[in-house]
Amino acid sequence: MDLSGAVSTDYIVSVTGTSGPVVAQSDTSTFTLTLKNPCIDPAYIEIQQVALPVDETYVLHDFKVSGGYTFAHDAFNIVTQPFQHNLCGGLTYTATFNGQAINTTTKPPMAYDTATNTFDIYSEDFILLGDRTITVAASMTDYAVTKTATPDASTTIEIKNPCDNPFSLTPTA
Repeated sequence: MDLSGAVSTDYIVSVTGTSGPVVAQSDTSTFTLTLKNPCIDPAYIEIQQVALPVDETYVLHDFKVSGGYTFAHDAFNIVTQPFQHNLCGGLTYTATFNGQAINTTTKPPMAYDTATNTFDIYSEDFILLGDRTITVAASMTDYAVTKTATPDASTTIEIKNPCDNPFSLTPTA
């Protein structure tokens, strides 16, 4: 992308043509060639979202504080025109849980690892019971202006009360 710069770069091009072995004639024409960066132009690059997992359910207190219940989504797709290439680099993901940004340090209740596209939840907070919305968006790492279309990819996770389905222990003799 050095030739096009961050957005575009103009180059002055001169073309000289010569003809005629007996009476040589020559003419020069100059024009401006603009090289646009295809990594920021939506006509040449698109980030396609993938469906996030559905029917995820978490029961409060389930699993360990470290580790928790985990699930992941597939990587989003980068589609380039007029041919597929990887000149624009990779993606940076952002996620929210219940409208709040999440990352690897936001647990409890939920964390999101952008390197593996993995969610990790652990909570003991009964206020979270019910359906909670999770969203994911992506942008080009080197060209943050290029983002997924809105709305962000979205799904819900149902957080259940552990008392609704209690377990029992049977002592052994």
